[in-house]
Amino acid sequence: YQPGCVRLKSVLRAAGTNLKSFFSGKGLYRYGGSTITQQLAKTFINDPKKSLKRKFRELRIARVLERNFVKNDILEMYLNMIYFGNGVYGLKAASETYFDHDYEGLTLDESAMLVPFIDAPSRYNVLKDPVTAQKRQQQLLEKLAAEKG
Repeated sequence: YQPGCVRLKSVLRAAGTNLKSFFSGKGLYRYGGSTITQQLAKTFINDPKKSLKRKFRELRIARVLERNFVKNDILEMYLNMIYFGNGVYGLKAASETYFDHDYEGLTLDESAMLVPFIDAPSRYNVLKDPVTAQKRQQQLLEKLAAEKG
C-alpha cells in the first residue's frame, strides 16, 4: 500500500539474483521485482517475450493505474484477473471452484490455500498435489501467526 508503482529495492534485488543465475548457467529472468500494480499492468500487454521494451510498457501502464485507482481497486482488479490453476481465472471463480462458495465467505484457511496459486499455480495445485498445497498453506498460516504474535 505504499505509493509508487515501482519498488527500486525489489528491482535491484531481482536484477542481482537474475545476474547471478545467468552467470551460473541457469539462465536469465528467474526472479521478478514487480509490484502488484506492475503485475496487473502486465496482464494488459499481449507480449509473452520478456524484454526491456515490454517492461517499460508495463511501467507506463502501472503509472496510469496508480494515478487513476486507489490501491484496493488495483488489488481487486489483480485478484480478478490472475490464474488460480485448473483453468480458473480470478478470485471469484477460484473460490467457487475450490470451496463451492463466494469469495466473500472465504475463511483464513481457505485464503491461505489460494495464496500459493498466485506464485506457482502448478506447484501448489490443491487438486493435483494436496499434500504440497497443504504444507504451503500451513507455512503461510504459521508465518501469519508469528507476525501477529
